[in-house]
Amino acid sequence: RFASAKIKGISPAKLISIGYDYQMGYDMTAGAYQNFAEETATVNATHGLRFQANIPVYSKNNLIVQVGARYWDMNYEFNDAGSLNHPLHKNLEETNLRSVGLNSTIFKPLNEKSFILVQLAADMNGDFAIPEFQGLEYNRYSAAALWGRRPSDYKQWAVGVSRTYRAGELNYIPVILYNWTSVSNTWGTEILFPARGHVRYTLNPRNMLFAGFELEGNSYRVGNGKTVFADPTNSVVEELEIRRSELRFRMVYERQLIGFFWLSAQA
Repeated sequence: RFASAKIKGISPAKLISIGYDYQMGYDMTAGAYQNFAEETATVNATHGLRFQANIPVYSKNNLIVQVGARYWDMNYEFNDAGSLNHPLHKNLEETNLRSVGLNSTIFKPLNEKSFILVQLAADMNGDFAIPEFQGLEYNRYSAAALWGRRPSDYKQWAVGVSRTYRAGELNYIPVILYNWTSVSNTWGTEILFPARGHVRYTLNPRNMLFAGFELEGNSYRVGNGKTVFADPTNSVVEELEIRRSELRFRMVYERQLIGFFWLSAQA
């Protein structure tokens, strides 16, 4: 007998997710760069399509392996785009930021109570066009390894370490997992700190409410081979990155529509 990968009451796993992410307007300031002065521009909106898949490819009592893929698109809409002078603003206005990646989650139970959880990911992040990938310099690699316990059907916890770009730049940080459900199956927590953490309230098996946060970010390669970033001698800078990170406090509503189809709305 081996520990299960789930506990009672936890939200259903998302095998395939299609969504659209939209952020309202804000001001963006680009610092002085070579012969370009500091410039503040108004972004009317940041938005883009998101697709994720996580499919079990091996599922036994003593080992579960999932393989997945994701595609995130991020489009910047600037107010009065024709007046932009700074190369950072012009580059973001002309070219979307994209992330295309593969990932795998491995759950290895050691006995009835203990388990090891490993997550691996390889992403290609930058201002490239599909399918014009321009080299391995766009690649970013992330990983996490945790050891944990499942003392009951209502609780599991784990501790470990992660190699992540969620804070924008590469960091090695400790990770804590804590999933819990009350015996009444009304309240619960779904936490993978510091990546995300939510309190769950189950109205019924088809309707769930969440309140919490998610730390979201990545490092994007930009400007490679583009004269918009050229210095006064017209040599192109090849080592520019946008290290983007945000802490999203949010409410989430999830509802089962029919069968395996669910709707999730976040604000």
